[in-house]
Amino acid sequence: MQFLPLILTFPVVVFSQSFSPKIPLQIFNSLARKAIKNSHLHENCAADLKLLITNESDQKLWIAKMFDASGKISPGLFKGNFHFMGDYDECLEIDENVGNRTVAGQYCTLFVTVFDEVLGSFRSSVKENEIFKTNANIDFEGVLNVMKDPTLMWGVCIPKSCSSENVAKLSSYLENYFNIKVRITVVEDMCQYKDKSVKRTPVDYFAFIFFAVILFLIVVSTSYDFYLQMRGDELNIFVAFSIYTNIKKLVASSSNTPLDCLNGIKVLSCCWIVLGHVFVLQLFSVKNLLYVFTEWRHETLSIFLWSPMYTVNTFFAVSGFLRSYIYLKRTETFRVGLGAFYLIRYVRMTPALLAIILIHTSLVKFASTGPYGFFTNNYLAIHCRKTWWSAFFFFTKIMNFKMCGMHLWYLAVDNQLYLCAPLILFFIRKYPRRVIGAMAAAFVASTIYSITVTIYKRIGFTPFEWNEDYASFIYFSTIHHAPSWLIGIFFGYLFHFRKFRLSKNLHFALLVLSLYVMINLILKQTVFFGEYDVYRAALWNGLAKPLWALAVSFIIFSCVSGNGGFVATFLSLPVFRIFGRLTYCIYLVHFSVISSYLFNQKEVVYFSTSITLFRALGLSVLVVLGSVVLHLGFEAPIIALLHYKNKYNEKRQ
Repeated sequence: MQFLPLILTFPVVVFSQSFSPKIPLQIFNSLARKAIKNSHLHENCAADLKLLITNESDQKLWIAKMFDASGKISPGLFKGNFHFMGDYDECLEIDENVGNRTVAGQYCTLFVTVFDEVLGSFRSSVKENEIFKTNANIDFEGVLNVMKDPTLMWGVCIPKSCSSENVAKLSSYLENYFNIKVRITVVEDMCQYKDKSVKRTPVDYFAFIFFAVILFLIVVSTSYDFYLQMRGDELNIFVAFSIYTNIKKLVASSSNTPLDCLNGIKVLSCCWIVLGHVFVLQLFSVKNLLYVFTEWRHETLSIFLWSPMYTVNTFFAVSGFLRSYIYLKRTETFRVGLGAFYLIRYVRMTPALLAIILIHTSLVKFASTGPYGFFTNNYLAIHCRKTWWSAFFFFTKIMNFKMCGMHLWYLAVDNQLYLCAPLILFFIRKYPRRVIGAMAAAFVASTIYSITVTIYKRIGFTPFEWNEDYASFIYFSTIHHAPSWLIGIFFGYLFHFRKFRLSKNLHFALLVLSLYVMINLILKQTVFFGEYDVYRAALWNGLAKPLWALAVSFIIFSCVSGNGGFVATFLSLPVFRIFGRLTYCIYLVHFSVISSYLFNQKEVVYFSTSITLFRALGLSVLVVLGSVVLHLGFEAPIIALLHYKNKYNEKRQ
C-alpha cells in the first residue's frame, strides 16, 4: 500500500518505469516526500499530500479510493487507446475527515505529451503489427503521424486543496528529476471537484437578460395572439413572437411550388453533416483510434461517414441558385436597393446566430462536466469569448481553429460570397454575356488557385490528411468554394429566363449522369488510401467539389423545371417541407448538441460504424428539438417581422 499515495505522480512514474529502469518501486514513498518538499506547493496542498503517504490503518480506504479513481494504462494502447480516464464520480465522492483536516477528492485531466524520441520501441512494435504486414495499401508513415508526439489524456484523483498550479509545479519537478521526454499540461478548467462554482462574467448576465427578454416577448405575443383569435380579429405585427402562430406556420402544408425539391436536398444534406460531425467529434474519446486510421477507413460504409465535406458545396450551390432566381424574379416587380439587399439578409440570419453565440459563450460552461468537459468549454466557450465578433460579422474563417464554433465557417464563407452577389445580379439581366464570361473567368481562377496551393503546400484531400494548411487554404477558403456558388448562380439564371429547353429523355439521361457523378466522387476517394500523390490531390481539390456542385445544380434544375421524375417526387415529399424550414437552425444548433453530449461522457468508448450510426440517430432527435426551439424563439419572429415590413412596402409602392 505504500505506492498508493503517489497518485499524483502516477503518469510520470509509469512512463519512467517503462523507459528508465533506475526507478525501483520501493522508493516511491521517499520520492513522494522529496517531490512535495522541493516543488514549493501551497501549504494546504502539501499537507494533504503528506497525509497520502502515511500508513495508518484508518486512512487506507480513502487512499485506495483515490488511487482507484485515478487512470491506469488501459488495454488497447497499440490500437490507439491514449485515454486513461479512471472514475470521475468516485473521485468526486471522496470526502474524508483525517485528524483536524478534511480531504476531498478533485479530478484533474492531465495532457501528457510524449515526445518522439521516447516512442522508438513503441513505433517499432506498431510497425510489426500484422495489419501492416498483410495490407500493403496502408500508409505506415501516415499512421505514424497520428502517433508523432501523441498527447495522452490521464485522469488523476488528487486532494481538492491542490490547484492546477500546484499540479503543474509537481509535474515539472518530476519531469526534470526523471529526465524523461514528456510534458504534462494542466489548467484550472481541467480540474473538477464537487460543488465547484463556475465563475460568472458580464456576458453571463447579458445572456440571461437577452433570453429573458425573448421569453417575455414570446409570452406576451402568444397571449395577445390568443386574444385576437377569440375575438376573430385579423392578426398583426404584434403576434410575430407568438409561439402558437409560428408553430402553425412551421407545420403548415403550403401549396406545391417548383422549389419544393430544394427542401429534400437541404434536409438530406443536414442529416449527412450531423452524421459526419458525430464521426469527427467522437474521435476525441475513442479507444481504438489507430483502427480508424488503418482498417476501418477501408470499409465501404466508412466512406459515407467521412465524406460529408461535399455537403457544404451542396449548400453553396443551393444558395447561389436561390439567390439568383429569387432576386431576378423579385426585381421584375419591385426595385431592390443595395442597402436592403444586404440589410435584410443580415437581420434575417443574426438573431438565431446571436443566440448560439451566447449559448457557446455563457451557458455551455455551466453544463460542462466530466473528464472531457474541458473540450466542451474550450472548443465552444473559451474560443467564443475571444472571437465572438468574428462569427457575428461573418469573418469566422480567418480565425481558423480559434473560431467561435467550428461549423460557423460556412456562414462566413457564404456571406462573403453574398457580398459579391450584386456584382453579378445587378448586371446579368442587362449584360448577360459579359457577366457570364466574368463568372467563367472567376471559376477558372478559383480552380487554378485550389490546384496551385495544393501543389505548393502539399495539401491532402481526405479528412485523414487534415492539417492547418488544408483548413486555411482549402476547407475554410472562400476562393476554394466560389466555383460551387457560381454554378448555382448560373443555373438559377437559366431557370428564371428559361434560356434553353431539353427533351425529357435528355433530361433523364443527364439526371442519371448527375447521380452517377455524385456516387462516383464519393467512392473514388479510395484512391487516396495509397501513397500520397500531390498532383492527384491537386486535381481533386480543384475539380471534385465543382463537379459535385454541377451535378447537384442540374438535379435542382431538372426538378424545378418539371423534369425530375422520381427524384423530384422523392425530394418534394411533404415531410421534407417541414424540416426544410428548420435547416438553418439545425445547422446552427447541431454542433452544440453533439459536442455537449460527446464531451460530457465519462468513459472512453469503442469506435465502430454501427455505434456511430446509432449515436447519430439519437442525437438527430435532440438536434431537431433544439432547432425547433431556436426557430420559434429567434428565426420565425424575424421572418414574420420582415413579412409585415414587405407587405407595408408593397402597399406604399
